[in-house]
Amino acid sequence: MEEKTSPERDIKVDIFRGLTIFLMILVNDLASVSGIPEWLKHYTPEGSGMTFVDIVFPAFLFISGMSIPLALGRRISAGAGLGDLLAGILRRGVSLLLIGVLMVNISGVNQSLTGMHKYLWGVIVLIAIIFFFNRIFAGRTRIAVQLVSAAVILFMIYIFRSGTAENPGWMQTKWWGIIGLIGWAYLCNALLYLFAKENLKLIYSGALFFLLLYFADKGGYFGAGGTADGLIWIGVQFGSHSFIMASGMAALLTEKELIKRNAEAHISYVYILMILFTFWAGWMLEPVYGINKNAATPGWSLYSVGWCLTVFALLKSIRLSGINTKLVMILSLAGSNALLVYILPDIFYFLTGLSGLTLWAQLGCGITGIIRSLVFAGVITAAAAYLFKIKFRLQV
Repeated sequence: MEEKTSPERDIKVDIFRGLTIFLMILVNDLASVSGIPEWLKHYTPEGSGMTFVDIVFPAFLFISGMSIPLALGRRISAGAGLGDLLAGILRRGVSLLLIGVLMVNISGVNQSLTGMHKYLWGVIVLIAIIFFFNRIFAGRTRIAVQLVSAAVILFMIYIFRSGTAENPGWMQTKWWGIIGLIGWAYLCNALLYLFAKENLKLIYSGALFFLLLYFADKGGYFGAGGTADGLIWIGVQFGSHSFIMASGMAALLTEKELIKRNAEAHISYVYILMILFTFWAGWMLEPVYGINKNAATPGWSLYSVGWCLTVFALLKSIRLSGINTKLVMILSLAGSNALLVYILPDIFYFLTGLSGLTLWAQLGCGITGIIRSLVFAGVITAAAAYLFKIKFRLQV
């Protein structure tokens, strides 16, 4: 029974990821559009509250958590040893951190000190990342492409300079970028799964532990600001973000356990209970630290998990045969090529900036800007799906 339901569950995880990455492109592009309702942008960081835009990043954390048991579970079933599993987790986590740091430093490039425009530096680095992690090549060709790509990235890191002529700087981790934040949460949760396997008590305990780290951080147990030598904010990377990802993992494993016990009829009721609990917990904790995406407060984390559970539960109730199969295929394939989908828009923006063309900016106002962003997100998502279909995909 489990084998029969697993493929559809995998597809719906990919569809959820595809929807999330579509929304991520959409809201990122809407950020540059003027004259649109406030609910189409991030809630002001100085206030307490959230819009649907503030749920997009946690949705990616949540769906990444669902993917961990599927990916590592398959490797464990195939007989991979502990050493191989740890090496794979470390390689993937470190790769995400490095990609995040490279991307977050693009805006800091000093043209005169580096010797090239920041957009050109960014395009070269992003294209090198695409070819380094691409799976379209095989054998010696792939090794050669990776060596060339790595050499290009190292050279671009070497020439990178930020700051001013009087006070030049180099690359910094800053806030790690979206990909880097996902990398930290992935490392925490992949190690949790490797330790707990599919023991739900341990998985839920791990999720609770991550959430409690935020309170410990705020209580000053990790020093001023909760940082380790200024590199990380323990309450955020190891706390709230990891909690959201662990919640996705717990939801999928709970469903799997119910299927294993022939209790599929109860899955919807369990999702409803989880949804109600997370919204209630978020409401209870809201007065403590408020709702704030930038500060990754527990209220924001729990509300985000509640909405992710709601969307995934609704997605589960839809029969795939009853909706447009092309749309399902596009979202599913794009969801499997999420890193490429995330990188492609920046390449477009940088090339547009280098060209000096202003048409894109001229379209960024009001309803015209909303249409621009919707079309752009759709085109990028469809393009990534097509590239995945022809085996042009990224895998870290």
